Amino acid sequence: MRNPAFVCLPFLLCSCFNPIGFGADVRQTLQLKKGLNAVYIYVNPLEPDDDKPSLTSYFPDSITSVYRWKRKGFSELPNLARVDVDQWDIWKRKPGKGESNTLTTIQGGECYIIESQSQIHVGLVGNPVQLRRFWRTRMLSLTGFQVPTDKLPTVADCFSGALGTGKLWKLMPNGEWVEIDADESVRDGTAMLVEAKSFTDFQQPIRVDQLVGDKLIFTHHQCFLPVSNDGTAQQTITVSLKAVEDAPNREVPPVYLWYSTSEIDPSGIVEGRWKPLSESPAVTIPAQTRYSLRLGIPPRQLKKAMEAVLQLTNEDGGFFEQVSLRVEPPEQPSRKGLWLGTVQITNVQDPNSKNAEVARPFNFRALLHVNEEGEYPGKPASTVAHLLRQAIEVYSGDKAHILTNEQKAIEQIRNGAALGGRFSAILFPSNKPVTLKLTPDDGPFGVDGQKASVTVSLPYNYALNPFVHKYHPDHDSRRRQGNKVVDLDDGVESFTVNRRITFTFVSDLRKLSERGDARSLSLPKYDMTDFAGIGSGWGQSVLAGKYDEVVSGIHAKDIALSGFFILSRVSEASDLQTE
Repeated sequence: MRNPAFVCLPFLLCSCFNPIGFGADVRQTLQLKKGLNAVYIYVNPLEPDDDKPSLTSYFPDSITSVYRWKRKGFSELPNLARVDVDQWDIWKRKPGKGESNTLTTIQGGECYIIESQSQIHVGLVGNPVQLRRFWRTRMLSLTGFQVPTDKLPTVADCFSGALGTGKLWKLMPNGEWVEIDADESVRDGTAMLVEAKSFTDFQQPIRVDQLVGDKLIFTHHQCFLPVSNDGTAQQTITVSLKAVEDAPNREVPPVYLWYSTSEIDPSGIVEGRWKPLSESPAVTIPAQTRYSLRLGIPPRQLKKAMEAVLQLTNEDGGFFEQVSLRVEPPEQPSRKGLWLGTVQITNVQDPNSKNAEVARPFNFRALLHVNEEGEYPGKPASTVAHLLRQAIEVYSGDKAHILTNEQKAIEQIRNGAALGGRFSAILFPSNKPVTLKLTPDDGPFGVDGQKASVTVSLPYNYALNPFVHKYHPDHDSRRRQGNKVVDLDDGVESFTVNRRITFTFVSDLRKLSERGDARSLSLPKYDMTDFAGIGSGWGQSVLAGKYDEVVSGIHAKDIALSGFFILSRVSEASDLQTE
């Protein structure tokens, strides 16, 4: 395994944030002087070689000792000339007689005192960790920040609250603590002692909260990153994504930020749009505000595990936070359940074979149910999809099932089950489910390019048949013979109408429009400006595509209809009961 530490000559330029390794996010460079150094470690270093003690692998030979304070804070300035082993964890390269090392590893989010025999740069590679800063009154806290190396911020930049009567000290190489003021520059990874007079005197400008294991993990198409502005002035930050070095072609996940078109309100963003992090969008967070940045990935692009570094930088570039971002795609998505949608007809090919746009697009409902058996990918998985006229969702305990028989649903309700909801699509005549033919039939329902086809018949004597008029004797498919009324055959007064229907699924809304502009679609209640399809659950709980229908029996020649459809899953109940 590679050694996670490296050493540079003092005059070399070192990049403190050069991500390397798929799974290792950032590199922190410790700029150590000869003597004692107070440092803040903000990465969890990679595990060193197993055959070497941990700190020996991390640090070169010139580093002779490392100290970590055991307690929560200092009651007075620590005297490093007299180190009390009861108060410090200690590592020494060459322990003296009767001594043993009580410090065995380096952890991110903590501060250390490092003694070096020369001026060197030491690199640690690992996942970034956010230090949780709690200023204790009447005590001294050792803390530090991660800041850019090309533009050093001041103490005032890093502490958003006024310093007031609080005091700060930095450690000199000879072990002396020297008081500093608000104009002092803050170097990356350098720790300082803070004496706070109250709990709220000292807070960093932008604080990242509530990360599990200090990582932001995508297991769904959206997640939220809580950030706080604890200062007295608003902060404008840019949000960007950095690739890890081992990623193919410097690949980063396709992450978007919900970008407000107006000022952020603490209660939430009402208006906005999805903006890719590749554009490094800026967000203004008011003072004394805790807000959750809304991040999303198009569900159809959640295909493989990826890692990157999410970076939050304030407006003047003097301060930022880094977060390890991990994309963990869900297992092969299940599409089982009840899907309710809208079909919009935009074109009609008349009997003269002219395919013309309709004067006004018209809509009707579509209702589908999907039942899946087996496991993906491929066989022996089996997907069965039905086109329905009506569906009633009934709950029994904590399970739900779908009924197509309304009378049976009423009986179950009377027996104590709870009715979840009734859905209908009246333009499809049969109360019995009609099975859709899927091409291809393996893999999940609704994948890109899949066709779901079915033929729906309107019998010549069916009440909704366009030739049938109940109160017109010439169009009721009946004839009076003496005292009897006899039913006529198909084709005498009315004709059976067949509707050959095809749903063709697409993964990109822009493929649906000949002009390549999804805004040209006018499907109801759907934001077509959301090309990424993040807010809607596009590709996961929302599917869409091209709709085609050929109608025969109305005219001597077939009539072709075409348009678009969009389906939203309204229930995940896979049990369909038709009797």
